[in-house]
Amino acid sequence: MKDLTPYLEKYAKLAVEVGINLKEKEGLIITTSTDGLPLSRLIAKEAYLSGAKHVELVLNDDEFALMRYQYGKIMSLRSTLPGRSQTQKTSMKTTIITSL
Repeated sequence: MKDLTPYLEKYAKLAVEVGINLKEKEGLIITTSTDGLPLSRLIAKEAYLSGAKHVELVLNDDEFALMRYQYGKIMSLRSTLPGRSQTQKTSMKTTIITSL
């Protein structure tokens, strides 16, 4: 199988510079599944090289979410963990990586 790393690195650079249009000192939140981790890591690297102040990864796992719905109490479906303030959320760009 051909090594796709050079192509993914170019894609990550393009994503940060053009798709996300990340500017120096901006933050970035990457939301992905476990399948998207390799590309997410490359995007995080490019974001830091572009001067990002902070890159955060939000990892979603379909099996984990399914367990919440199958076995969790009804109250767990109505509540979420406390998150960032609205100010923190609006000062960071968000991108979603699904998978390769």
